[in-house]
Formats: sequence, structure tokens, C-alpha cells
Amino acid sequence: MVTTYDYPSTMHLDMVGINICLVGDSASMVVHGQDTTLSITLDEMLVHYIGASSLVVLNARFSWETYRLGPMNPAPIR
Repeated sequence: MVTTYDYPSTMHLDMVGINICLVGDSASMVVHGQDTTLSITLDEMLVHYIGASSLVVLNARFSWETYRLGPMNPAPIR
């Protein structure tokens, strides 16, 4: 399994025959430059998930904070 966060990366995977990818909360650190994976929001993760959704199978992993209700994440349900 390979991690990807956007459409161009997903297309490269497709060109070499990889038809499954992981879209994980590591996007917080890799793409957004945060110190931890805990600061990424559900809305930010959905952007990455949708961007990589051209492959047949996706495995989306969201940070545990994504599911909690609180000041950092007032509306976690989508």
C-alpha cells in the first residue's frame, strides 16, 4: 500500500498499476507542515481524500481528534 494525498500522485500510482492507496492523517505533517497529526481537521482530510479518490480502493485514516467534539472540531460529523 502506498500513501498519497492528491490527484497527481494518485494518477502516478494508477499509471504503474497500483490500485489501492492510503490517505492518512500524516498529511498534516507531510503536506501542511504541522508538528503532529493531531491538528488536521476533517475538512482538510476530506480535501485530500477527494483528491485521491480516482483509485478503485481508498483507505482513509483520520486522526482520533477528527471524531471528537470540541473547540478545535465543533462539527466532526459529515
